[in-house]
Amino acid sequence: FMSTHDVVDAHGDLIIYDQILKLIEQLSVARARTMDLNARAASARQVNVNSVLSGTLPEEINSNSMSDLRSQYATLKQEADRAAVRLGPRHPERQALEAQLTGARERSLAELSRIASSLQVDLKRSVQLEQDLASRLAQMKVRSGDVNSDLVSMRELEREASAKRSVYEQYLLRAKETGEQKNINTANMSVISPASIPLEPNGPSRAVVALAGLLLGFASGVGLGAMRGAYESLRETARSRSRRDRKIEERRAPLDDQAFRAPPPPAPPIPQASPPQSPPPPPASVPPLAAQPGAAATEGPSRIGLLMSRLRKAVSRKPATEAQDDAFPGASASAAV
Repeated sequence: FMSTHDVVDAHGDLIIYDQILKLIEQLSVARARTMDLNARAASARQVNVNSVLSGTLPEEINSNSMSDLRSQYATLKQEADRAAVRLGPRHPERQALEAQLTGARERSLAELSRIASSLQVDLKRSVQLEQDLASRLAQMKVRSGDVNSDLVSMRELEREASAKRSVYEQYLLRAKETGEQKNINTANMSVISPASIPLEPNGPSRAVVALAGLLLGFASGVGLGAMRGAYESLRETARSRSRRDRKIEERRAPLDDQAFRAPPPPAPPIPQASPPQSPPPPPASVPPLAAQPGAAATEGPSRIGLLMSRLRKAVSRKPATEAQDDAFPGASASAAV
């Protein structure tokens, strides 16, 4: 599959990606060469033979033949100038030098034209190469999409191959184990010594078991007794607390009744002998009770104040009574009876 679809090369990388990288590098080099040749061709088209022969030679059209022609032209030019000083214009030697000078000029012009045409041809080739590389790069980019689908298929094939490989390896392992089990020779087995029946049991003696049972029973009895005593103590404490609370409630009820009970009437005074008195004056006219509202209003508040003072005394006396009952419970019970 890999060789058919050109997916992976010998190094394990994708061929299409390597080709795309190489094409990009070649295209960059071709574009740089095209720009260089275009500049040189434009410079060669602008240069004329007079500027080349009389001035410096441009770098774009520099060549060995052009340098030789320029040196020949310079030599002939010097000889023609000397002949023009010594000889007349119709002298055969001067005419021959001028003819040689014209021939050297024509050869320089031809060489300049050849260089310009050569640069133009190289420029066309470079442009054509650049176009070819660009088209190939576009084709490789389109093909990279197909390579991705081929990669998906290749990954699926690799997973299937790995699954089959694991199954095959397990089958080989089982076959090898089966072959090794068949090669085991049971006839070489022999009894080294017969097994003997033990005459006495291998374990703790009866005395040890009895002593352990005695110790465990003693510890259990002590623990149960301690738990029973603790339970009875807690129960007695709860009972005594409930009895004390009940007695306190019984003592508190008579005190409350006594606090809210009306005081007993005062004892009648003992009559004593009084000295004879003068007859009392005639009683003045006393208005009836209904005509004295101030007396009733005064008698009502005095009774209410007396009741409130007695309540405060009873409440202040109750904590002292409870403390005395807690200190002497027997005496308080007899007093209550």
